[in-house]
Amino acid sequence: MNCSSCDFSAILPEEIEAEMKEAAEVSMGTEVSDIDIENIKYLCDQVCLFFISLSQIKHYDARLSADFRVGGVFARVGYE
Repeated sequence: MNCSSCDFSAILPEEIEAEMKEAAEVSMGTEVSDIDIENIKYLCDQVCLFFISLSQIKHYDARLSADFRVGGVFARVGYE
């Protein structure tokens, strides 16, 4: 399986997909195996889940901060 013929549009934005394909072909000149594709998809799923969790935690922090009228944890540590 060749990376340039794979469709990653379901898991990556178009510009990142193009960069990844170019880097994969240029970096070692090898083909991407089926297990590599599965690992890439798994990693993308994990990153998406991480950001969903982060969003939920930030929402909870904002709600809790509003209830107790105090600055949120994210605001205190400087994370926006």
